Amino acid sequence: MFTAPAHNSVSLVVGGDVPATTAAVVAGTAAVPKDESQNEVIYGNVSVDDHAVGVDSTIETIALDGYGNAAVGDVTDVDALKTLTLRNSDGSTVVNTDVATLSLVLDNMGDAATANVNLDGAGANVETLTITSENDESDVNLTAAAVKALTINAGADLDLSRSAVSTVLETVSITGAGEVDLGDITAATGLDSLNASANTGGVTATVNAATANVGDLTEYIFSGGDDDVTLADSTVNTKVSLGAGNDKISLATGTTSLSAVIDGGAGTNTLHMDAADAVNASATTTFETKIDNFQKLSLGASAVDHTVKLGNMNDIDYVISTGVVTTKTLTIQGMLNNGTLELTTAGSNDVIVEMADATGANDTFNIVTKVSATNLIFGKVEVADVENINIAATDTAPGTAASPNIQTATLTVDADSAETIVITGNSHLNLTTTTGTDLVLVDASAMTGKLDYAATVDELVVLGGSGADTLDASGASQVVLNGGAGNDTLIAGELAQLTGGAGADTFEMNVEGGVVGYATILDFNSGDVIDTGSNVGGTNFVTTKIAYAGTAVFQDVANKAITETALG
Repeated sequence: MFTAPAHNSVSLVVGGDVPATTAAVVAGTAAVPKDESQNEVIYGNVSVDDHAVGVDSTIETIALDGYGNAAVGDVTDVDALKTLTLRNSDGSTVVNTDVATLSLVLDNMGDAATANVNLDGAGANVETLTITSENDESDVNLTAAAVKALTINAGADLDLSRSAVSTVLETVSITGAGEVDLGDITAATGLDSLNASANTGGVTATVNAATANVGDLTEYIFSGGDDDVTLADSTVNTKVSLGAGNDKISLATGTTSLSAVIDGGAGTNTLHMDAADAVNASATTTFETKIDNFQKLSLGASAVDHTVKLGNMNDIDYVISTGVVTTKTLTIQGMLNNGTLELTTAGSNDVIVEMADATGANDTFNIVTKVSATNLIFGKVEVADVENINIAATDTAPGTAASPNIQTATLTVDADSAETIVITGNSHLNLTTTTGTDLVLVDASAMTGKLDYAATVDELVVLGGSGADTLDASGASQVVLNGGAGNDTLIAGELAQLTGGAGADTFEMNVEGGVVGYATILDFNSGDVIDTGSNVGGTNFVTTKIAYAGTAVFQDVANKAITETALG
């Protein structure tokens, strides 16, 4: 065993007639004389040579830990190597060996930056490679151009997505609980099998779907975790079986028919395809005979008018739209009762949802908005004959409690039969509604983001949540506003009833005086503010003292106030 000061470069040569040995590199603090029958320890750059000229290789196991860059077989190759263990490095490792079979153990490689591991320093010789990831996840750019048989035992997450896949790769086997990202493996056109059924962490990969672009492979078998699979070919005649996780498969642009089955397996699974392809695929019932166990349909952005028929897509009742451009419309036909539309990308025009079975008096439709790094305007969602609208306004990257980073979704909902709109979620929401007069409740009491909403229906009840809501009653009569727990702004309207709730609330009074032209604040508390402005809403705010008899009714008081302030 060799020990060296941190960050020094140390070379090790094993020479002479010695038995098979093991090289280990661990963190050292002081230097000692070289022992040629053992190996070295370094924190800086590592150079390992196995033998002197004319002497057979003996090192079978090498372990490097906490190093910079490594040259394994720097001058003379390590041709007896069986197991190479690499831990805690962001550097480059070059291995010179002529072995055909190798075990590679990775632990916390590429923590701050992708680590480069080149097994072909002496040429592409390794044909059978077993990679074991353990303890902490690794992110590695692997070079191993001769590998035909690849086994991955994922004890920890492993990212190989920046690696150039071996073009002669024939078999892939993945086990373990770690997540594995294979990246794009379409260059392996002779692939005979890919089996990840013994993995529970999930596999990400881009693969060939046409039999002309694989070897003897007839079925991709993915994992029991959350798989994310992209098909590179629009011709799909190789079966794809996803596992028990919440999986996603993305079809290549131009895929309008399938010749082999794509099975989502158990879990909540998503089928993604271009909107234009979904139009053609859903025109008849043929396409749906080749898709099994998918609960969500994700559609690429619509650049032209599109109509997708869910009745020919296995009656999927959850649709994800990634946007509709200006002047264009995405129409979704055949949405089942209690179905869902998820919006993830800004879109400036309409999504029209035509329900398949909204014939009752208590039908439901759900809308999910998702924002992360920026505010998004989602355009308008139009749905008819539905009494209950649920909106989940979600920020997928909200920051922390100490440093929140909440973004805003802007949405218009056109729902002619809506009676209640319930809003939940952690993002901010600017909501506009176009409804009939049956709307009686907008309930955002479970929402933690800010709601900005203006009532347009008389006698509507609007409940805010725990965010700093802005609720406006000025566009309708007899509206009830309850701000909830946040520091809310409530804008008065004719005969409005305003309750600020907890928090320091602001009441904007823009109501003209009169017997029916007033608003009532029901809970003015310490810290609350009445904002009259200099001319809020075009109305001057005037105060006066009035005297009235003990037998006076409200109209007597109102008439007296009007007379005294000369507003009548």
